[in-house]
Amino acid sequence: MAGLRDARDRARTRGRDSRSRARDRKPARSLARLGRCVLHAHARVRADRARGLQGPGAPVRRILNGAVLVAGVALLVATVGLVAVLLLVGRDPGPPARGALSVRGLDANARVVRDPFGVPHVEAETLADACFALGFAHAQDRLWQMELARRSAHGRLAELFGEGALAQDRLARTLGFSAAAARERPQLGREARAGLEAYAAGVNAWLAEIAANHATRPFELRWLEIEPEPWTPEDSLAILRLRAWNLGRSISASLLLDRLVAEIGGVPSRDFFPVRPSDGSHDPFAGLLSLGRVSDALARTSGLGGASGSLGVLVPAARSRSGKPLLANDPHVGFSSPPVFYLAHLRAGRFELSGATWPGLPIFFTGTNRQIAWGQVALHASVSDLFEEALDPNDPTRYERAGRWQSARVESQRIAVRGRAPEPISIVVTEHGPLLRSVFPDPPRANSLALRWTGQAERSGAEALYRLQRCGDWGCFRAALRELRAPAATFLYADASGATGTQVAGDLPLRAIETGLLPLAGASRYYDWRGTADFDSLPSSYGASLPVQVVSPHPEAASFRTPITWLWSNQGAAERVRELLARPGALDVEGLVAIQRDTVSRRGPATVKLLLEHAAPASSAAQRVRTLLLEWDGSTATDSVGASLYHVFRQRLAGKLLEGLSLSKGSRALLAQAEPAPGVALARALDRVGREKLASSIDTALDETWSFMRTRVSANPKRWSWGAVHEVRLEHAFERLGSGTLGWVGRRLGSAAFAAPGDPDSAWTMFSAGLGDPSVALGPAFRYAVDLGDPDHALFGLAGGQSGHPGSAHYADALDDWLGGRPRPLWMHASDVSYHQKGTWELHPAEP
Repeated sequence: MAGLRDARDRARTRGRDSRSRARDRKPARSLARLGRCVLHAHARVRADRARGLQGPGAPVRRILNGAVLVAGVALLVATVGLVAVLLLVGRDPGPPARGALSVRGLDANARVVRDPFGVPHVEAETLADACFALGFAHAQDRLWQMELARRSAHGRLAELFGEGALAQDRLARTLGFSAAAARERPQLGREARAGLEAYAAGVNAWLAEIAANHATRPFELRWLEIEPEPWTPEDSLAILRLRAWNLGRSISASLLLDRLVAEIGGVPSRDFFPVRPSDGSHDPFAGLLSLGRVSDALARTSGLGGASGSLGVLVPAARSRSGKPLLANDPHVGFSSPPVFYLAHLRAGRFELSGATWPGLPIFFTGTNRQIAWGQVALHASVSDLFEEALDPNDPTRYERAGRWQSARVESQRIAVRGRAPEPISIVVTEHGPLLRSVFPDPPRANSLALRWTGQAERSGAEALYRLQRCGDWGCFRAALRELRAPAATFLYADASGATGTQVAGDLPLRAIETGLLPLAGASRYYDWRGTADFDSLPSSYGASLPVQVVSPHPEAASFRTPITWLWSNQGAAERVRELLARPGALDVEGLVAIQRDTVSRRGPATVKLLLEHAAPASSAAQRVRTLLLEWDGSTATDSVGASLYHVFRQRLAGKLLEGLSLSKGSRALLAQAEPAPGVALARALDRVGREKLASSIDTALDETWSFMRTRVSANPKRWSWGAVHEVRLEHAFERLGSGTLGWVGRRLGSAAFAAPGDPDSAWTMFSAGLGDPSVALGPAFRYAVDLGDPDHALFGLAGGQSGHPGSAHYADALDDWLGGRPRPLWMHASDVSYHQKGTWELHPAEP
């Protein structure tokens, strides 16, 4: 645990207050002193040589002298770079705690009050003015994140990061987020359009302060030497489309299944994919093939995060200590610095709203308006298809449809690239959607593959999500969700009258065949979508007498009246949460938070017992691992030895089993991330290998587990622990996008690695990065719980901080509390806000 504390201490020393910045300069001073010593020693040697003190060891000394000089120069370069970064970061503590501005676009006075956690509490007379102030606060705290998100959505990353970002830009341009946003804006209703326009005006009010040199640009914008352009409603709408794409993960599974069919045939390939939600397991395929990797990179780069799922809990009034319903939500997203979510509280006249927002949008992902509370859980349904078009060999812009040639629409664009000439891109669009060859100019297969996706609809989710947060009852809530196109999700609902409910919403394609994963013949209209599932046919529940509900990415299959194609989704965490909620007694938000941080895995020990009954290891190392695994109690706390052995063993076993299939090395590597447990894909692989092969694979995996732990952690098994291999880092975008100096700067701005509890089957749900890498990729980077009997004191946890400024006290100040499972209050009551205020910005309408 001392190592964990040291790692967290190192993570916290980057940019807090004046004292921490002074501490940050100590490494730079040490490096500078060392550099001076090295150069001084080298100067002494040169002086000795000048005096003729060569001796018989001169050749060796010459080698050493050269090495010393190189080392000295390297140290000086590192010192100068570190000092430069520290100086720039030190100049970026974020906006002042208080101020006053006269701004255009505001109808009446508004205030932004920040509490000790950096959460803004907006006070305005109208909702439009509250959206203005929210945009102002977002821009003050997360402008770099917003800039990155809109550039990701518009396909303009290469302008900042050069050729390395071209593939992501091609994907964003091909998917057409910008064009769709431009078409959507005039179709919005009056209130939603007014909210988005007011929000953009608020962002631009802060940009005006930067342009007038009354405020400092964020560190990243200064490093890249760019001035942010004015914000527009189209920017927000494009970001929401990108968010929907990040949540719809079926494209990677489609590409992998296509690859497997080519290698081992259709029937065996289908064994690795679910037919119904009840067959679910964690999707092992996201972000692995070429398009999937680029899509995954775009999700991470945008700062919006991908998603492996979420969990939601609804507790009815009858089980609640307050006599009112409880709601808890913990989306599973990537870890980044700053985090995906941003907490806020708005008061507009008599209307109030608090919860988690996405910077760049005046929309609350989860929250409460006192009358109702809501949350979202990702829906692991297939929302995209690949169609293989029959192209005219003489004219690749023509394709066959039902026996006739049709002309595709061709869009020519140019992508600005830092450090070189612009990149031309030609996007060919058929009835099904864009051809993927514009993402990868030279692939053999993508030449003819067209992408159909529900997010290509004229409207996305902006109107629905904006209306939803103003609702006060179930009827309004469902009416708002009826208009949602993308992203598809299960929405949680609770109200002050005592009712709870769930509603699946978003477009779900109706297909002639249920696979929804294999590339389909584009020439035949038989495979075209038959529309989308009718809203009233989607699963829904509502009432005051419903039991406790645990909502995971897969609703019950029987609750659907239309055939839906599913992706894998882990159910172990949901099973554990149901087990904990089944215990007798009344519940409160503190109890829900305690459940969210539970680290027991029930599936793990059961899987160990099932597998090791086939094992009779010969080596003493394998026997030792087997004994430790069988003694494991299912704890995935950071000090658990059993958890570390279980997950390393499982990954090694998966690789061994898949070696027996007639798959290419690449496909085996992709599939090896699945979970070898009963009822999932690799359980089918167990049936194929036979008892003798299984026993041999288990023995080898046990030996490899021992070797891995000795090499990766320690030769002393007493020092082994889950936290030693299961680590989280809050990555900065520079580290993800940059190489060389930029990547080095990014690593300075991200957090140190810190040990993390949990696994895919515990309530504290964590997903590993992949084959051979047990470090954390996704998890509950944000948690939320609210009691409708006391909405003034909702609780939240955030892996990071409210501010995106590396020099701010709120850059990562919430990390320790999140890691320790200590929730923070999200105040709403005026007296709490007044008592805890740390600074206020007064906003006044500018004179006409």
